[in-house]
Amino acid sequence: MKNKSLHIRLLGSFQAELSENREVGFRSDSERALLAYLLIERNQPHRRESLGAIFWPDVAEKHARNNLRVSLHRMRQAIEEKEQEVVIANKQELRLNGEADVWVDVWAFEDALDSVDSHSHEKLTNCAYCLEDLTQAIGLYRGPFLKGFMLEGSQAFLEWTIIKQEWLHRRALESLATLTEGYVEVGEYETAEDFARRQLELEPWREKAHYQLMLILALRGERSAALTQYETCRKVLQDELAVAPSEATKNLVEKIRSGEGYDEILQVQVGVSSDKSKLSKNKWQFNWLRVFGILGIAILAVALIMGALNGWTNVNLTGRQAVFWEFDEKDNLEGWIALNHLGPMTIEEGELPTTRVFGF
Repeated sequence: MKNKSLHIRLLGSFQAELSENREVGFRSDSERALLAYLLIERNQPHRRESLGAIFWPDVAEKHARNNLRVSLHRMRQAIEEKEQEVVIANKQELRLNGEADVWVDVWAFEDALDSVDSHSHEKLTNCAYCLEDLTQAIGLYRGPFLKGFMLEGSQAFLEWTIIKQEWLHRRALESLATLTEGYVEVGEYETAEDFARRQLELEPWREKAHYQLMLILALRGERSAALTQYETCRKVLQDELAVAPSEATKNLVEKIRSGEGYDEILQVQVGVSSDKSKLSKNKWQFNWLRVFGILGIAILAVALIMGALNGWTNVNLTGRQAVFWEFDEKDNLEGWIALNHLGPMTIEEGELPTTRVFGF
């Protein structure tokens, strides 16, 4: 970001800066709107007549094309310096220059979230790298896309803006909910509370955020505050949506009132643990439990094949000849158990011992 010569912020109010924190001097909102549109829809060229119809729908095509030409010229004067071409234009169409020295907060926000979506992990909330990416993304989300920005006379631009606002808003909320859950799991309740409250700043009627906040407060021993939060949740849902809290939320508040059982709800829903080592920082997370289990099966298979090849003769298996993994349940490692610890085992001619490998 620091090395880019043009910085554009579209999350929250529109902001544009050149190098050395110099504010870009646009002459009209049509220039800002045109730049925002080209930045977001950067993966395709745009016909001049189509842009004219979006930004100046109430004028003849000839006048719309002239308005576009003037706005484009002024916009390029404002943002292009050092012979940098941000927008590539010809007589038919415009497109963003993919090599332009530009940083855009929406791009960085979506890149961080796409990195999380594409990363392979057993559980998102236990992946430290992904939580860092989500935290970075949320730091960029200053508010709704193009907050407070209106282009007079263009219904098409307004509709486009609303669609982008909702899409980015949903992604921000989902990221905040994941961050809340992740920090609850490692017992960092203050950080989790901050993310839960941020959800409610963006959407006060979001019941999931109220539920998370109630649970966090209860786990911190603040039962009175948790019950107060429930009343806030109930009132907001009634005032804004004319609905009552869900059965899950009601069940939680009853457990908080009684002082029993809400910690069990947490264990079932998010697997709470105070062990911060559960936040894995391995970008290539191998399931070593599964690897060793497969190795154990391979050793057993070799031992059994060797026995078969020897004509099913009597064999005493010892701990040096075969070991296996035993699990009490899936993904819960108990440890090595050598077969000789179970006593001598004899294979009679024509018989095979019964073996069990749990957890697969």
